[in-house]
Amino acid sequence: LELNGDFPMDVLASSLIGIPIGILCSLLAWWLLFHIVTPKVEFSPKISKILLNGTHKYRIKFGNVGRRRIIDVSLHGRVTARGISSEFPNKLTDLPIKLKRDYWPVLSKKEMKMSSVESDHLVFNDIIFPSEVRLKAHENTLKLEDVFSIGQQPILQINVFAYDEFSGSRKVFCSKKYSVEDIVEKPFASDTLYLA
Repeated sequence: LELNGDFPMDVLASSLIGIPIGILCSLLAWWLLFHIVTPKVEFSPKISKILLNGTHKYRIKFGNVGRRRIIDVSLHGRVTARGISSEFPNKLTDLPIKLKRDYWPVLSKKEMKMSSVESDHLVFNDIIFPSEVRLKAHENTLKLEDVFSIGQQPILQINVFAYDEFSGSRKVFCSKKYSVEDIVEKPFASDTLYLA
């Protein structure tokens, strides 16, 4: 059969069927690559507190539990608390937290890394912070528990920024919102995100 005398009907039918199937297959392949076979970062459910050379160290562990490597991995921490300033009791304030190690060129699948929260190197000079926190910060003796005493319902969150090795897309992975109750005086078990 021919359409308009010179265009075969079977070409038109195969085009009408082939183009939507091609689009659906492309979308399915994209969805699989970007949602199923992807890097995935998980964080330790607790913060490990250990005594090392007379100083308390607070460690957080994370690992790539996905199916692909991630590259250009950077780690960022922040404490968020409400009502730090008495003038603005409902205002949320973000305080950046220094981490001992905050960059890795590559994180392979199933690989885990650990970083320490450097609470004794934070700067809390502003008058809005309690005087005992400012004094400890000045003397470099500030503990993470002291940071958690600032404001109302303070939380610590760690974010991992990394690139998917396959697609090149930048991804952000966020930890749970840690509270002071998540600090446990135990080391991490090897090859796991859990405490020993």
